[in-house]
Amino acid sequence: MSDHLDLIAKILAKAERTNHESERDMLFSRAQTLASRHSIDLALARQHTAKAEQREQPEERTVVIGASRTKGLARLVRLFVNIADINDVKCLIAGDSTVVYAYGFPSDIEVVEALYASLSVQMVHAADRYIRSGEHKSEMVRKPGHYKWVTCSEDDLYGVERFNPTTGGWTYRKQVWVDGEEKPISGHTARQNFYVGFVNRITARLRAAHNEAVKDAETEERGPVAEIAAAPLQSAPETPNLPTSVALALVEKQTAVDEFYEAEKKRQKVRGSWGGERRSNRNSTVSHGARKAGDRAGANAHLSSSKQIGN
Repeated sequence: MSDHLDLIAKILAKAERTNHESERDMLFSRAQTLASRHSIDLALARQHTAKAEQREQPEERTVVIGASRTKGLARLVRLFVNIADINDVKCLIAGDSTVVYAYGFPSDIEVVEALYASLSVQMVHAADRYIRSGEHKSEMVRKPGHYKWVTCSEDDLYGVERFNPTTGGWTYRKQVWVDGEEKPISGHTARQNFYVGFVNRITARLRAAHNEAVKDAETEERGPVAEIAAAPLQSAPETPNLPTSVALALVEKQTAVDEFYEAEKKRQKVRGSWGGERRSNRNSTVSHGARKAGDRAGANAHLSSSKQIGN
């Protein structure tokens, strides 16, 4: 396990032990902040390194999300992709949402995998507890009326002959209207909405911690480092001790990842975009109660034991 992941793991283990939500939230944010600062430091180091020297390069890594046809895969993919985006990792997604291909610097991908490994488990377990509580059943949803096919006699005025795949024969069927009614939110609908609320809250927390880390790094840069930068050069411009812009280092890092990502897309002849989430959202019912429950779970989430990190 690398030193920075070891430190993050210790902070997260402490977050797991505390019973105070405010302290847990602070420790969780600190973990993402450290991950972001480590990423910034590596970007600055890469910028200082002579081009002729060996240095960390972007790579592709395959991450298995789940087995085909598993319910909720699209929401798990969304969690991974949002964590990856915050940590400067680009993704390609298999059409069936079972696998994500991550593109970025190895140290960043390690952080993304560690965060996802813990948060995905927490999200699923928190949703399980919510569904078992039956709280979602108190929310009613209006099911619209619709037509459905029913079997009828051969002499029915509205009957038509249709093939019945169940019996393998032809039967007379007709369409009848079924009135709409109010029903409790189903467990499946509640789970999908719970995931949406959880992912949205976690994304906001990680983004805030990342932005704070960048802000702190830039503030430090404008301190004594800025004074050094303004001083007359005492040696050749290639001197490795000269300060380097945080913003420039991050731009160069992102450019390297983007170029690698686009080259891989071209090499693999990738066309189109991931439609898993659109399919999940199609005709889906919004459960405000389940989304609020997911939001609360995301606000209280912390990362699991250090044994999951770096294994």
